[in-house]
Amino acid sequence: MIEKEFRDLINKIEDERREYKDNNKLVNDIISILKDNLKKFYKDVYIDLSYNDYQKKSYDIDLYLEIKNKDYDLLVLEEIYMNAIINTLYLNIKSSYFDLSKQIIRDYDNNRLVLYFKNFSVCFKMYYKKDNLSNIPDAFNNQMILSSELEIENDYFKKLDKKFNKFNDTISVIMYYLNNNSIVNIRMIKYLLAYSLSTYESDNTIIGNLKAFTNGLNDLIDGKILKPTEEEYNSYNIKGNFINASRFNLYTISKKSENLLLDNDKLVKDLKELKSSIMMSLPKDGKFISINVTPNYVERGKTIEWSFQIEDTDIANHGGEYEYTTDNYYMCCYKAMLKGLQFVVKNKLSQNVVIKCNTLDPFRNGSLSYENESRFANVLQFIKENDLMIDYKEI
Repeated sequence: MIEKEFRDLINKIEDERREYKDNNKLVNDIISILKDNLKKFYKDVYIDLSYNDYQKKSYDIDLYLEIKNKDYDLLVLEEIYMNAIINTLYLNIKSSYFDLSKQIIRDYDNNRLVLYFKNFSVCFKMYYKKDNLSNIPDAFNNQMILSSELEIENDYFKKLDKKFNKFNDTISVIMYYLNNNSIVNIRMIKYLLAYSLSTYESDNTIIGNLKAFTNGLNDLIDGKILKPTEEEYNSYNIKGNFINASRFNLYTISKKSENLLLDNDKLVKDLKELKSSIMMSLPKDGKFISINVTPNYVERGKTIEWSFQIEDTDIANHGGEYEYTTDNYYMCCYKAMLKGLQFVVKNKLSQNVVIKCNTLDPFRNGSLSYENESRFANVLQFIKENDLMIDYKEI
């Protein structure tokens, strides 16, 4: 991600926050409606509701249930309860808010119901107290956790969002950096950011929060133990001991013995890639220098050569002679780019570089030959390895 992409991403997230303000209000209305209506008609359950809206398009509402009648069959109760949610909302929310073209998902194995609205969805997840149920079906065993643990975690992150400016927005930005195959998940990210902002200074901007987050990532990779403070544990009356059984240790607020991280090479790779991706796109201290990598014509319209020029200096180099084709044009760009960046790093000129090129954007070509894909990959790897901040400008 180059600097322009990073700025565009920040602007997009800030626009989404404004766009989904009305959605947040509707979700709060949904919570109030369910509290008022379901308790009125279903005496056999205790309901508490919370939601997390950091993604803005997909909301999670957790319902904590305490079954008073232990003779209920849980599967029957699931059917009754899911119907009650749907009926209550249809009777109390304007029909124009619903997207009736999409299927309502009932997921009995995971105790959840997904309901689609016009531009967002809501996932209702039911949790039960183990000691309040008998004859729990096997399908539900892995989903059972004490409601108090979820309540503590939800409350913890709500307080952090109030304490640290842009906490949830920073989470949204970080999620953009993760590739689809990463084993790093949103819960890990939230605890990592919580530790980072509590440990390192930030200027209360998304960029400042991300810089603190990379410091927290360094601590994690270096083997430090990351956990909430004792004061935070005491505020929730959490007792117990830590179990340092992993190379990496990231503990939750609701249980001192719960380490979110596993000791494996895939996790190390994912964490390092996440750090490199963030570092590459964050503005560095110091001024930018500009490298013009536009190929030179040797014989106009027929042959070209690679060339780089560091602007406002006499530093330049060029070479080769190639038939003028689109593919050779990109080849010259990538050769010049790598050579120019290598000169900048070797001579410690700056961590901030603007790549300039005439007509063709070397960062945006949709179709490259195998050789040029390899050259471009080498350029990106060099940028990551040297923590360079790159921007691109067409000239």
